[in-house]
Amino acid sequence: MSFASPKETVTLVTQSNYSKYMSGKLTKGVTLQCKTGKSIEDVLTNQLNIPKNVIEDKIKTIFLDGHPVDNPSEVYINAGSTLSLAAAMPGIAGICMGRNSPVAAFRAGISAAGSEEAKSEREGTIQLKLFNTTIELLGPSVLKHGIIINAQELVGIVVEKYDILKQEIQNSILDGEKTGLKSILKHLKSSDNDILLKIKSD
Repeated sequence: MSFASPKETVTLVTQSNYSKYMSGKLTKGVTLQCKTGKSIEDVLTNQLNIPKNVIEDKIKTIFLDGHPVDNPSEVYINAGSTLSLAAAMPGIAGICMGRNSPVAAFRAGISAAGSEEAKSEREGTIQLKLFNTTIELLGPSVLKHGIIINAQELVGIVVEKYDILKQEIQNSILDGEKTGLKSILKHLKSSDNDILLKIKSD
């Protein structure tokens, strides 16, 4: 089934890293449009523009559809998959489920593995979840890339964070046209479509 991109794009240019205000959404999960059938590493580095050294040094726990991942360059993402990223997890869970765990061989049966089907390249969507320090570390790249969100959910976020947004926002743009935040809010209230939301710091 072909994927239809959102017809409207809302871009908010903020003064600082806005991901801390979106932590709940980023942890619950955001929908990303990307080229699937690529490795996790490719999606993160080439599509989300996250430096490779950050992936190697800071992302210590990776799950794909609930399965732990040791090597993100060898595991491919299908359309509709859920990718979860975190820094080191505490305790036994961190030891067992972290990347390249010393006990990785004992959890081989539940670890994510590559498949030929997953290597079928096409435009699609995935769910991305960020936990602990990856929210502020990776959040800016994710929000700059853009998340797909229903117009009414975006209205709820804007209304909830309106006072913060008024202080933070330098520019608000609807489909390439600069406009006021109130105008965007008024426009979205009459829509039930999916929107591509981009948030980036100036």
